[in-house]
Amino acid sequence: MSISANFPLPINGQWSDDETKFILDTPFVYNDPEKGCLITVPAQFDTDFNSVPQFFESWFPAMQYMAAGLVHDFLYRRPKGPYGANGATLDLTREDCDDLHRRILHLKGCRWSKRQAIWSALRSGGWAAWNKHREADLDGAGGKAAPEVKEIKSNDNPRVLSGNEEKGEV
Repeated sequence: MSISANFPLPINGQWSDDETKFILDTPFVYNDPEKGCLITVPAQFDTDFNSVPQFFESWFPAMQYMAAGLVHDFLYRRPKGPYGANGATLDLTREDCDDLHRRILHLKGCRWSKRQAIWSALRSGGWAAWNKHREADLDGAGGKAAPEVKEIKSNDNPRVLSGNEEKGEV
């Protein structure tokens, strides 16, 4: 991925053991002064980039336009944050998130007809993922599904690990 004013850092990370999620090793930044937003996706965030039904995979591979999928996944989970000018808190709607995905596709050189088709697919099918994450909000997970909690014993002292710690975030 090329570095630019809109994307000052590369996407760095590694695939999970089962190769279904990509886990960021370093933060990823999307900066768009024209839209008045600065979004930092933190290290240890996991994504599948673009969730694409298998029958569309030849037309729009999930790994194409990775930045768009990464930022979109993050915003679907955490639509409220300090993403505005000077760190102002924005509470983005699903439509806002889908529009930003389309905007990133544009910045990455995706042709207009393809951007529109992808945006239409997000608008018609993205509600399931959006609602799943809002249910997680109601469960107190802050826009991200609550991590599985496991109890382990280390030196005969029980402690609780979250899913984040298992990924190396302590």
